[in-house]
Amino acid sequence: MRCVLIVVLFVYPSLVAAQGSSWVPAQGPMGEALWTYDLGEGLVIAVGNHPKGAWRSDDGGMTWSLIYIEVDGYETPDAMVRSSSGAIVGFSMTEMYRSVDDGLSWTTQSSALGPWVRDALALPGRIHAIASNGVVRTSFDDGFTWTNPVNTGISHGSLDLGPNGALWSTGDGGAYRSLDDGLTWQTVDPEITGAVETLVSTQTHLYALASYGLFRRVPDHLQQNNMLGDSWQRISYIDGIVLAVADDGMTFYVGDESRVSRSLDGGETWESIPVGNDTVYELSTPLPGIVLANVGDNGIWTSTSRGESWSLTGVPSCETTNVFPVRTESSPLRLISACEDGGSIFESMNAGRTWELISTVNPYHIQRLVGATEAGTLFRSGWSGGTWRSTDGGGTWDEIFDLGALAFIEGPSDGASDFFYAFMWDRWYRSEDEGETWLEGQYPGQFEAVAITPNGRILLSSGPTIFHSDDGGLTWEVPQELLPRTAEALAVGDDGTVYAPLYSSGVYRSNDEGETWERTAYERTYYDGDPFAAGSDGVAILADQNEVYYTLDHGSTWTWGGEAVPRGDWPYVDVTSLYVTTDGQVIAGTDGRGVYTASIASLPTTVASLDPVSATSVLTVRPNPVQTHADVGLDLERAQSGRIEVLDALGRVTAVLHDGPLQRGRQTFALDGAFLPNGTYLVRFLGDRFSAVEMITIVH
Repeated sequence: MRCVLIVVLFVYPSLVAAQGSSWVPAQGPMGEALWTYDLGEGLVIAVGNHPKGAWRSDDGGMTWSLIYIEVDGYETPDAMVRSSSGAIVGFSMTEMYRSVDDGLSWTTQSSALGPWVRDALALPGRIHAIASNGVVRTSFDDGFTWTNPVNTGISHGSLDLGPNGALWSTGDGGAYRSLDDGLTWQTVDPEITGAVETLVSTQTHLYALASYGLFRRVPDHLQQNNMLGDSWQRISYIDGIVLAVADDGMTFYVGDESRVSRSLDGGETWESIPVGNDTVYELSTPLPGIVLANVGDNGIWTSTSRGESWSLTGVPSCETTNVFPVRTESSPLRLISACEDGGSIFESMNAGRTWELISTVNPYHIQRLVGATEAGTLFRSGWSGGTWRSTDGGGTWDEIFDLGALAFIEGPSDGASDFFYAFMWDRWYRSEDEGETWLEGQYPGQFEAVAITPNGRILLSSGPTIFHSDDGGLTWEVPQELLPRTAEALAVGDDGTVYAPLYSSGVYRSNDEGETWERTAYERTYYDGDPFAAGSDGVAILADQNEVYYTLDHGSTWTWGGEAVPRGDWPYVDVTSLYVTTDGQVIAGTDGRGVYTASIASLPTTVASLDPVSATSVLTVRPNPVQTHADVGLDLERAQSGRIEVLDALGRVTAVLHDGPLQRGRQTFALDGAFLPNGTYLVRFLGDRFSAVEMITIVH
């Protein structure tokens, strides 16, 4: 039984762009409020709203490739059609999007169609579009110009073409028809009971899925006037919100909450088949033998068995996608990932290249997935607090702690049993029976980050101190050296090298399990929550929002590794977790774009341009050790604002010597140590252009 560390990583995001990078998505489309458009001949385009992103499939949704549609602000295309000339035209609230190469490239222009284009319909030589206020316009030149508006009186409408050439729409829960190419509209659903959810047209029939069943318009040759279409017959009492009809006219698919109901005999009998754990928003049959279902936050699913079984081909977006390994001798490349907003848990057995959905739970059940064992036990923290355990892959959960665990790590083995640890703010719990029973222990300070070395030494970051324990957390010791600032994360390479990224102060490393530290060449600003991981052979990697930096020589040099997150206009998309496999693969979990992978060998090799900290600015404390008083000297190369403070071994500020502007050159500040108890302290300077720390000892 093994368990691995994952710490929740929250990143303050920014607008980013990535094109032509070495990073590739693990699988399929990503995006909350993902919309799919069946454009004929197997071409399907999927567009995500959070984050902005677009994907295309040439095989009816079985496989996908990333494309780029430039969008404005919070908009994405809400309707998309292929015109009779072959152009693809998409519509959002204020923009129009056009592609003449099957979605590989796009141009945009402002749209004057109305407040919100709800649907569009392409006919020979023209495109009809209906806005949310019921206004219909027509274009005869692939959307470059549009006719005067026609007010249908329909609100929130859709458009479809009936078998006789009449236009049909749903709006306000009813069915509407136009016999003059959209110039005038009439209500024609007196025999349909309940609100009309969906209209679907085939070559011979028109179908209406309403709140009280599925209706079919009587074939034309059985009606007195073949253009009226006023005669409907109920063919089933099936309930749902979306309908798809196969080309044979006898196979129906109805989507609803977490299921697709199918009928193979024209609606006489139905079978309900579970699909995902969210509402089925869209259904289509893009190719003969393929059914495609958009299951909201549970992604895009396809069936090649007429709906009998379904496969996930588009992994859903995640508000924060955490990825962490479950390394065993039998499956060294096994990974677990969880969508915190969608309640989905995924598993990969090939280092993140492909993923399978293994569990769907209530979204509120997962605040963060924090650990997993080889036996399949999962641990997570809930929105309402507490730590929960699942022994059935995430299907059911039992609360084991009132407090939320911040991290789980694998503990040292004594040859007879394996331990793993759950860390809270001020205590740890240890279990050797898959979480059935726990031993509680304390540690000094408050939790910031934790890691364990190959020799079993537990390292705990609390303030500038990296405490260590060699007896499983029973006793803790202070290292020989303290860090200038709090280590926001800890990562241990396979060779035992420990890395500690510091907020706004670069990355430090230790070759002696945290006793002493030296600064690496990484001098960029490191922010709280940025992910950091270490591998073998001197490999370490970190993410700054969506950009990745890596080292192959234990931090002596750092290289820009590209932008792992694909380009998009939604600003809140960043790398939230990193993991390096033993075969040189890097797996990046992202906030809203799913999982991306890259090999170290494929990343850019240009050494990163890093801003060094000035070496001519100096902080000194004399005398040291301090009995009663000492002088804190600060020699600055440049004028700046800064703060000089004294911290105890637990990282608590015990005195502030200065907080404000400082001049260039030498300055001295008095430290009164008479009121401080004997012990080890840090004198720390935090400036706009320079930061430094000095360890002192007070002996009265």
